[in-house]
Amino acid sequence: MTGSLSNMMVVISVWALPLLIAITFHEAAHAYVAKLCGDNTAWMLGRVSFNPIKHIDPFGTVLLPLLLLVMQSPFLFGYAKPVPVNFRNLRNPRRDMVLVAAAVRRSISFSQRSLRWRFTSSAMCPVKPASGWRRTSSTRS
Repeated sequence: MTGSLSNMMVVISVWALPLLIAITFHEAAHAYVAKLCGDNTAWMLGRVSFNPIKHIDPFGTVLLPLLLLVMQSPFLFGYAKPVPVNFRNLRNPRRDMVLVAAAVRRSISFSQRSLRWRFTSSAMCPVKPASGWRRTSSTRS
């Protein structure tokens, strides 16, 4: 029982923080692009924020993934509070709806690049490369 509990705590600690950051970036990106396109709804409700508490849905972000984890489901699923967007307030609704939806791709690539930079910098890398490995510079002909 103790091994199972400690294993579950490791899984939660390894997955919870990155997932929380991803959810926060995801929802803040929707809200920020909606603000840029003319809709102030999410801005007025305080949803353009990197504070994860503003985006957490008690059931979808906490309870549902926890229940699936305890039941040893082969998959985990969860969701955050949806960002309120009033499409009537957008300057060009047809184009801006696509931009609000596509904002998530930019936030994902930004977070991937920042995490890749952080974990590949030599100061953050706890393991030294193998002795036979060395970086070679590419030369152009």
